[in-house]
Amino acid sequence: MPVVDEGAFRYQFPDHWTAVKFDGISFYLKSFQKFAGGNKAVDVVAVEPRSNGRACTLWLIEAKDYRVHPREKMVPVGQELAEKALGTLACLLAGRANAGDTGQVMADRVWNDAMQIEKIRFVFHFEQPDKPSRLFPQPIDPKSIKDDIRRSLRAVDPHPDGGGFTTINGRGFGWQIAPI
Repeated sequence: MPVVDEGAFRYQFPDHWTAVKFDGISFYLKSFQKFAGGNKAVDVVAVEPRSNGRACTLWLIEAKDYRVHPREKMVPVGQELAEKALGTLACLLAGRANAGDTGQVMADRVWNDAMQIEKIRFVFHFEQPDKPSRLFPQPIDPKSIKDDIRRSLRAVDPHPDGGGFTTINGRGFGWQIAPI
């Protein structure tokens, strides 16, 4: 079972999937991250193979834990996520062509598997303080974030999703998130 640890959470995928902590791949860190003035990438990339007549799906998963690190960026969340999706997709293509054998088994599989995709899904996993206050409000309005990411990511995924780990686990995506 592919497992990716990111921050305080563990992303667990079925055995036949390919999954990797994308911003930890050596090709991204050593070659692509600084390309053209700098690129950003999502935290987790997973490839769901074709099964039961369903399309081969590329999952782009960005994780933010605002309970630990409050949001301080001035750029809108949707724009930040769109930049990460763009950087990740470009790196997947460049990595397929130029990374060669990285020695990272899952990374090498991702380069190949990602080129077989027929569908892209984007999931924004974010955790917020349970009890916000006036002094420490929730960094993201859960009601407006869905519209913001939908507008920003429409070209990549017409129906991006987001929420806390319990919300995402309830969506039936085929993979799970668990606190470490």
